[in-house]
Amino acid sequence: MADQPDAEVIMAVKKYLGSNSKDRLLELLSMKKESGKTLTIVPDETMHRIPANLIEGEKFLFSVGNIDTTDSTTVKAHMVDKLSKLFEKLRSEKWSNIRLIYSGHAILPAYIKLMVYRVTHLETEDFAYFGDAGYIRLKIDIREEISLPENLARNDL
Repeated sequence: MADQPDAEVIMAVKKYLGSNSKDRLLELLSMKKESGKTLTIVPDETMHRIPANLIEGEKFLFSVGNIDTTDSTTVKAHMVDKLSKLFEKLRSEKWSNIRLIYSGHAILPAYIKLMVYRVTHLETEDFAYFGDAGYIRLKIDIREEISLPENLARNDL
């Protein structure tokens, strides 16, 4: 017989259900722990070499070289082509962690981060370069840290 849940577990479940469905909770609870597959996405490797210690698991290079900026149609076509390839990669495995090494034009990691979340429902583990400080890791669980029900209900937002 399983132990009775303690008050902390009950509070955590109630907090989760405040912004998520019961079906989603049951789905998460029934999932088997995966082997821990990590995908590291490098938006662009044209200008800077990414340190090897930041690459974990499988590396996916999103784009190389300059983007044809003749007009918005060619930029959009480039992005749709690259995002389609990323979509296929994201769907090819059950990823437990996705790293995003910020590089290249700002539009690249912006769309990558959105695609990762929409396809996998995972928040990325981000690495960004800050000059003398080097690469800094940042991982924020938006649902946990920012979009709590009490924050969403505020009228002063």
